[in-house]
Amino acid sequence: VKQDNTVTNQADINKWDKDDNLALGYLFNTCSEEQQNSLLTCDTAHSVWNSLTSRYQQNTVERRQSLQQDFLNYRFKPEHTVRYHIEAIMLLVQQFKDAGGLADDDGTCNKIITFLPPSYNNFLAARESSPILERTLANLVTRLEREESRKHNCNGGELTADDKAYFGFPSTSTGAGRSIPPTYQRPENRL
Repeated sequence: VKQDNTVTNQADINKWDKDDNLALGYLFNTCSEEQQNSLLTCDTAHSVWNSLTSRYQQNTVERRQSLQQDFLNYRFKPEHTVRYHIEAIMLLVQQFKDAGGLADDDGTCNKIITFLPPSYNNFLAARESSPILERTLANLVTRLEREESRKHNCNGGELTADDKAYFGFPSTSTGAGRSIPPTYQRPENRL
């Protein structure tokens, strides 16, 4: 701008406005309808960016707390495979990290194995006896998938009685074949 108020860089201003409108459109159109409603008063890409940043950075602590709660409350479900169980936990861990939380492979491994059903107890015993350096997340995932495949081949995909009890399924056993402990009698009452 010169002293006589003539603009000397109009081409640059026009390019800036065009680029800003393009960025504004990209930002706006990638938001949900609810988010878009809160952005209707923004007239530049910069103001949209600032609005979104302030809205979501403010909730980062709450988001981390919510994700941590989801992580702590997650349980293996009978209708899920081991792969699904692992992926669900790893997704929660990744979301937690994306929200600025700290998580490591040891914690992830512990979460994965903590809520496995009882039919995996032998697997867990074998894992505990393996060298510590072999107890990696990748190794755990590979071995659990192999164990699930073995269990499926042996049981035909059916849950064991212990697993059914673990998941709270009603017992279908009639009690036949169970040994009932003898009633205790004092020695002086015996014949």
